[in-house]
Amino acid sequence: MSVRLARMESVRKLKTIEKESTGIICFIQRLAQCCQSVGTLVIIVSLCLVVIGIGIAKMVMGSLFFHACPAQPLIPIWLIVGAMVSFLYTSASQTSKVAGGEHNNDARYARVIFGVFVSLFTFLWLILGTVWIVQANQHMNTCSSQTLTTMASVEHSGGRNQTINVTSSTAPPSADCNSCDSRLFNFAFGILLTEWSLLVLMLIAGCLLCCSYCCLKIFVS
Repeated sequence: MSVRLARMESVRKLKTIEKESTGIICFIQRLAQCCQSVGTLVIIVSLCLVVIGIGIAKMVMGSLFFHACPAQPLIPIWLIVGAMVSFLYTSASQTSKVAGGEHNNDARYARVIFGVFVSLFTFLWLILGTVWIVQANQHMNTCSSQTLTTMASVEHSGGRNQTINVTSSTAPPSADCNSCDSRLFNFAFGILLTEWSLLVLMLIAGCLLCCSYCCLKIFVS
C-alpha cells in the first residue's frame, strides 16, 4: 500500500513539474529534484518495512522459544522487549505528530527528548543482549567440551573392519549444564550482528555528514 501511494505521488509530481517548467533545462532540473525526493521516500519506506519485519520476527521467536534456552533465559526476553520498544517508539512518535502537528515546538522538543531516551535504552539493551548471548555461548561450549568423541576400529570375525564412535567423558557433566535451542540462539546471534552493523553504519554516516558540513562551511567562508 505504501509503495502504491509513493508511485501515485511520484506521477502527480511529474505532471506538476511538466506544467510548471518553461524549458527543457528547467524540466530536467526539476525532474532530478523530484527523483531525489522520490528515492529518499522509497528508502525511508523500505527501512520502515525492514524494521517492522525484524520486530515481528523478534516477537514471534521470543514468544515461541520463551522456555527453550535454559543456558540463558534472558535471551527470549531480550528479543521481546527490543521489539516492543521499537513498536512503542514508532506508534508514540506518529501519534505525537498527528496530535501536536509538525510546527508545534513543544511537541517537537518532546519527541526529541523521548527519542534520546529511547536511543539510550536501545543502546544499553543491545549491550546487555551482547553480554547474555556471549555468556550463553561460553556456557554451551564449556558443557560440550566435557564430552569427547573418539573413533575406534573393531575387527569382526569375517575380516572386515568397522569404525564405531566411542564416547568418553573427561569430566562429569555439572548439574547446571543447560543448553539453548539452536534456532533461537542462531536467530538472536543474527539479530545481534545486524543491530551492531546498523549502529556502525549509522555512526559512519553521521561522521561523513559532519565532515561534509564542516568542509562546506570552510569553502563557503
